[in-house]
Amino acid sequence: MMGSQQFDVTVIGAGMAGLVCAQQLQQAGYSVVVVEKSRGAGGRMATRRVSGTRVDHGLRYLEPKGKFLQQLINYLERKKNGLSSQHILQLWTDKIYELIQPQGLILPITKDCYITPQGMNSVGKFLAQNLEVWFSRRVETMQATADKNWHLSLEVTNNAATEKPVEAIS
Repeated sequence: MMGSQQFDVTVIGAGMAGLVCAQQLQQAGYSVVVVEKSRGAGGRMATRRVSGTRVDHGLRYLEPKGKFLQQLINYLERKKNGLSSQHILQLWTDKIYELIQPQGLILPITKDCYITPQGMNSVGKFLAQNLEVWFSRRVETMQATADKNWHLSLEVTNNAATEKPVEAIS
């Protein structure tokens, strides 16, 4: 097992916000590590296999809410998944319905919704490309150091992940 490594920035969490933040910081020239407690990237953009079928739970589709999310959707819509020739995102052309509580009404959603043919976790996998991501690591403690850095102690959450450091300094 390795000791500690030093980075300019440590991003905690490999969900969409953490990965986009890490990408932007890395593009600006910072050395960045993303620490994620689970086995994979994506956070709520999660996909499971059930009886040979992909099932998205958590975030099921993306909606273009706000300028920055619209820019990300436009970007992802043009990008292809490395595992197939399909685009990462595509516009959902069928109907989506919403249950309105407490009235119990079922109404169609009329706004644009974008889906991922390979599963929502493909967005997280794409955004994690070219980033230093430490999976199966949970931040136990964060302490400010005398030289104005942060020392993070990490707990290994999966025994198979012992090849990565258990400390980060930012």
